[in-house]
Amino acid sequence: MIPTPLTPVALQNTMQQVTMSALGTTNPSAVRVGWQPQGQPAWPSSLDVAIVRCEESSDPYDKIRDQANFPNDVESLIQQYRYTRVWTAYWCVYGPNSFDNVRKIRSALVTDPYTAWLLANVNTYVIPEIRTPIYAPEQYARQWWYRTDFEARFCELVIEQQQVATVASVEINIEFVP
Repeated sequence: MIPTPLTPVALQNTMQQVTMSALGTTNPSAVRVGWQPQGQPAWPSSLDVAIVRCEESSDPYDKIRDQANFPNDVESLIQQYRYTRVWTAYWCVYGPNSFDNVRKIRSALVTDPYTAWLLANVNTYVIPEIRTPIYAPEQYARQWWYRTDFEARFCELVIEQQQVATVASVEINIEFVP
């Protein structure tokens, strides 16, 4: 079966699982996907909360397409394209342990076999050149919130295929002209 290319929401859900595993939590509200529907952070500033979002990134590597054709039946063939799509995942981690939690996530991305397995299940692999986290406390409602921002890039193997009609027969007429 050919894998389905990921959507941002599908990859974010996988990154939520990756982050929860790295932080050792089973609580999905500790690792949120996207942002709050209204307003700024809606939890106590003493609580550790991670928010992850994903977007496709432009990269020269994702412009390369490999094509292969495979026989299907006598009247068609399967035309298959393979390419690599590049994604960037962004984490905004709040709480007094935000900086250390980012360290845990970074380490899991490059060393944890379970994280590699979660990503491989969606044909996605981390690019090990991971940017340094940015410690960026945020002022909201007259108080400072601990916050650390972090991003990593990933490659996704995408396989697209379509059935293409082939020529079933050809009639050839040869005429001799004296």
